[in-house]
Amino acid sequence: MGDKKLTIRLLGAIEIELDGKPLTGLGTRKAEALLAYLVSHKRPFSREQLADILWDDRSQTQALANLRSLLSGMRRKIKPWLLVTRHTVAFNHESDYWLDTAAFSQALSAKAEAVATATDVDRTQAIALYRGDFLEGFYLRDCRGFEEWATLERERWRRLAINTLQQLAHDCLRNGRYPQGIHYTDQLLRLDNLSEQAHRLQMELLARNGRRHAALQQYTDCCHVLAKELDVEPAPATQALYH
Repeated sequence: MGDKKLTIRLLGAIEIELDGKPLTGLGTRKAEALLAYLVSHKRPFSREQLADILWDDRSQTQALANLRSLLSGMRRKIKPWLLVTRHTVAFNHESDYWLDTAAFSQALSAKAEAVATATDVDRTQAIALYRGDFLEGFYLRDCRGFEEWATLERERWRRLAINTLQQLAHDCLRNGRYPQGIHYTDQLLRLDNLSEQAHRLQMELLARNGRRHAALQQYTDCCHVLAKELDVEPAPATQALYH
């Protein structure tokens, strides 16, 4: 198994593959949760920490016993990717693996470090990895520690995706690539339909693309969602763009 590659996708529904094939038999959802947690950190965790995160409703003795059993099953499937000692557990980041959140971060870092004349290839590659929210649809009952961590991560990755889409849409507006910009603002509004900035971007891109009626309809949609969700009217900047 040492020459195989583990692929883990956490943006959207969790997907785990071994050499391009779905990994079966990993065990329970808690095994997937533990793998997601470990691969997202560069450091080891004590067994007590992990037991408390996954079984905070059990005594420490029972939680540690459950963790031992869980690790035993996981090591049979993905031993090269785990570093397990008597006291700590970690993901082996020196092993052969690919992680979508790491690739997303790397692409954005590459863009940040690139020269000013670089294209948006890196940001485009990053946003293509965002299939959905972090661990979308994945929940563990009675695991407050894990759920609190997952909620914070979900918001963090969503905010990164929103910022990236805003930058891409603004670049498209400046450079006259209106259809592509509309595609990005469509994605942006799916993530945050309460953002007036996103609605204004969509309106301006539609108008510049010759779709004046659609731009005016976007303002109506903006008014509707703001009234329904927040009971407010659009900001002066949004109203001014409409007029």
